[in-house]
Amino acid sequence: MAADMDAALHHEQVVACRESARLLEGEGHPLLGEGLTREDLFGRLRLQAMGRAHLNEIQLEVESLESDIERCEAAAREQRDMSRLAIRRRDKLMQVVARIHRRKRRRDEAIDEMLSEEEYTCQTPGY
Repeated sequence: MAADMDAALHHEQVVACRESARLLEGEGHPLLGEGLTREDLFGRLRLQAMGRAHLNEIQLEVESLESDIERCEAAAREQRDMSRLAIRRRDKLMQVVARIHRRKRRRDEAIDEMLSEEEYTCQTPGY
């Protein structure tokens, strides 16, 4: 990013130098006729070049921040997807545990029933 800013600043300086050279070669500038001296005009051109360079820096920073935002949004979407997956897995595990508990309860009930029948047959005379 720093290299991009340096390149943008260099470009703005080249543009300002070309404009200055054009003025020095005698092409003139429309503002010279409005009472501005060459020094005033050069000062304005330098300020414009610095302003354009500053705007370019800001634009690069904005683009970088937008890129960061996009990456954060993508990471958030991924986290939500992972959370949904984890919730589905948890729900499936809870269903399996509930099935195991039902089977265990039925088995315990069957064992209790068998034991009570054995007690009954053992207590019944003649068996």
